[in-house]
Amino acid sequence: MLEHFHSFGRKPPLQKRNVLSGGGSSTQETDFDGFDVVEVPALTWAIFSSTGAFPTIMQETWGKIVSEWLPSSDYELVEAPEISFTGDLSDSNNVYSEIWIAVQEKG
Repeated sequence: MLEHFHSFGRKPPLQKRNVLSGGGSSTQETDFDGFDVVEVPALTWAIFSSTGAFPTIMQETWGKIVSEWLPSSDYELVEAPEISFTGDLSDSNNVYSEIWIAVQEKG
């Protein structure tokens, strides 16, 4: 089972996100003229955290979400953006990351 699953949230993970080219985003209060703003609805979010070598640990976490957690859980994906957060990259062997996926109870 996926050890990194830690909680459910019932709100968007961030109230305002500005989408940057290449799929990155920021919550900084900066002028982002020319960028798209993505509205993220209030949903139930399964949150998976990991710490380790980046990007390997994040790739492994995605694999475990799909191959272990989803099939054995009482939840299914809903159509919404998947959101990931990557912390400080100054030590690429010890990077904290989160993956947020929108889910609903099966049935």
